[in-house]
Amino acid sequence: MNLEEKALLDRQVGRAKQLVYLDCRVGGERHNWHECAPDFKPDYGLPSVFQCNRCLCIKRIVQAAQTGEILGESREYPEGYLMKHGEDVPKDEKLISSNAVRVARLKSRKVKDLPTVVPLKKEET
Repeated sequence: MNLEEKALLDRQVGRAKQLVYLDCRVGGERHNWHECAPDFKPDYGLPSVFQCNRCLCIKRIVQAAQTGEILGESREYPEGYLMKHGEDVPKDEKLISSNAVRVARLKSRKVKDLPTVVPLKKEET
């Protein structure tokens, strides 16, 4: 692989990561969390740790042992997830907005290829 091909591959990998990150950032809380073993011990309360299956973001929560009230929460983001203030993206990769990219994806998909909704069972009263 020559230097030009490597540079192109690096740009493509970076772009793929940005699209994964975009899926997690669009519309608020869109992460696909799974629970992990706690990797910290709080001074008080019960620890919980979750990691996103897509972007690998880590969410750490401390809850009150008696009430379950959230006492604290922190997140650790992978390198490249957060955009720096005023960061400019190359013109060929510019994201007008995450919502605009999502709309473009929705318009380009074929409805016939999507699965049908499975109706929820209603409880009989």
